[in-house]
Amino acid sequence: MTLELLLQYFAIFSVSIFKFIAGPILGMTTGTDSWITALLTVGGMMTGVVAVTLAGKPMRIFINKKFFSRRKKFSAKNRRFVKLWGSYGVFGVSFLTPVILSPIGGSLLVASMGGKTSRILLWMTLSAIFWGIIFSQGIFFFADYFNS
Repeated sequence: MTLELLLQYFAIFSVSIFKFIAGPILGMTTGTDSWITALLTVGGMMTGVVAVTLAGKPMRIFINKKFFSRRKKFSAKNRRFVKLWGSYGVFGVSFLTPVILSPIGGSLLVASMGGKTSRILLWMTLSAIFWGIIFSQGIFFFADYFNS
């Protein structure tokens, strides 16, 4: 394995920690295999999720103090998060994290709302695998389709 290939893999993995969709896009542009791209994207997302989730209680205290303690009224954005949480819980937020939120943002939201660590990790992992395959295969398929 060459240094260039390792750097490509590291780049795909690293960008996926912060923005899920960036992994498959970078994988396609660098010519990395679609299944390897999916695996690296899932690994990147879960690295961010595990880091935030394991911070758990201290993170929740910080977020609540920073964002929720001074407000007397809910903003429109807070109402949307509370409505999403109330309607779908850990599963819903986890499922939508790769599509709408960033891995870190979704993990922060679930952790700040008091989700259990085991449930967060389970649903985020399943969501990452599902969306990693969908995004990677879809992006590679459409890139091949439009380049033909």
